[in-house]
Amino acid sequence: MALLGAGIFASASHAPAIQKLNKDFRCIAVWSRRLESATKLAATFSPDTQAYTNLDQVLALPDLNAVIMALPIDIQYEYLPKCWAAGKHVLSEKPIAGRTQQAKELLRLYLREYYPKGLVWVVGENFRYEPAMKRAAEIINDGTAIGQPFLFSLNSQAPFTPDNKYLQTTWRRDSNYMGLFTDVFIHSAAMLRGVLLGGTSTSTMSVSALTSSHAGHIPGVDTMAAHITLLKTSAHVNSSNGDNSESMENNFVQGTISVTYACCAIKFELEVIGTEGTLQLARKLDDPGYRLLVSKKNSDKISEEFQFGGIEGELVAFAAACRGDKHDVVAYLSRAIGDLQFCEACLQSGQQNGERVEILDTRFTKEH
Repeated sequence: MALLGAGIFASASHAPAIQKLNKDFRCIAVWSRRLESATKLAATFSPDTQAYTNLDQVLALPDLNAVIMALPIDIQYEYLPKCWAAGKHVLSEKPIAGRTQQAKELLRLYLREYYPKGLVWVVGENFRYEPAMKRAAEIINDGTAIGQPFLFSLNSQAPFTPDNKYLQTTWRRDSNYMGLFTDVFIHSAAMLRGVLLGGTSTSTMSVSALTSSHAGHIPGVDTMAAHITLLKTSAHVNSSNGDNSESMENNFVQGTISVTYACCAIKFELEVIGTEGTLQLARKLDDPGYRLLVSKKNSDKISEEFQFGGIEGELVAFAAACRGDKHDVVAYLSRAIGDLQFCEACLQSGQQNGERVEILDTRFTKEH
């Protein structure tokens, strides 16, 4: 595989994970528009890993079958088709595109031209693969621990001080790509939708958000308070009548989101209240990871702790998909578009002083 991009996240997160997963990946090339950056990162792999500034040369390497793309969002849209046209599997960083319309255009192109050829495309959203968040989704969607969820709250605080390295990147300061807010909040969007929706067949969300800016060094929105309603429709098999017929079951969930990046302390707390109990998921402050607590009506409690593992998890899933293991790529990409739609709806509602914005579920199929 080749690593496209030698910036902050590629160096700090992708490269260490790839090196750890050496049974799944062998990095033979690092590409960057700056030779110095590519050379520095390539040196952290094996002596055989080469640095490039010419993407065509990388894509022409005979041993290359996949790329991991960690590029600014404003150029991923251009580079993805180049990689597919060269016959390469691709993991591209979140968000799936700068805007939902761009994302849909990319997905239609992929489904029409490259999915039929067996090429894999996944979007690197590590929150979907965090062990703690996967476990929370399992507990909620099992239905026995907390029953039917009906109310939730999410409090997310992540300080972005003036010297934060991610704030120095040009595209995050560009309002054409929704800037820092979308780049960071899309993690929460993916987590929330993954935990609450699970295997839902279809869903409709609506958002009423108030957005504001409090840190002069952060371009655009840095704070939001929102009310969310979610109607999810799931397939339900009726086994009692003996014919295993399928019916559709509707469930309504509502909740609040409070998020700010103009703060001075880290906090991530999710609480989901159900008819039979409550689930709480919080980031630990004493060591890396999350703490999960389930409190049931009968006073039983479940307490579990998890280390961070989302980046490694997404890479393992990508490697498995490239090998042909069962992986519903189309459904996964549809969810990535849904995450971006959620972010756009929050900002749109904020621009309209809290006017409610509805998000219709977008489910692509292999025939799109």
